[in-house]
Amino acid sequence: MSVVVRELFFQARTSYLPNEILWGHHFDNPATVTYDRKAGVHCVHHNMINKTVVDLTPRCSAKQLKSRRGGPSSSSSSTTGTASRS
Repeated sequence: MSVVVRELFFQARTSYLPNEILWGHHFDNPATVTYDRKAGVHCVHHNMINKTVVDLTPRCSAKQLKSRRGGPSSSSSSTTGTASRS
């Protein structure tokens, strides 16, 4: 990720450990990340960053979810890319 700060370029890199990724959670307070229109930047309020709540995100892939709901699987759909012209 490249970020512009006072007209200087630098790269910010990060990596996460598996136990740091909270699948199915969202920030408790929607104001955790706000947008400052005047400065044109997103602001992270670090005092709220560790407060999350569980949400209803499915714990499976989109394909598995579609299969569980009884929808047609992607392998059964046919896309040939041909069309007839009149």
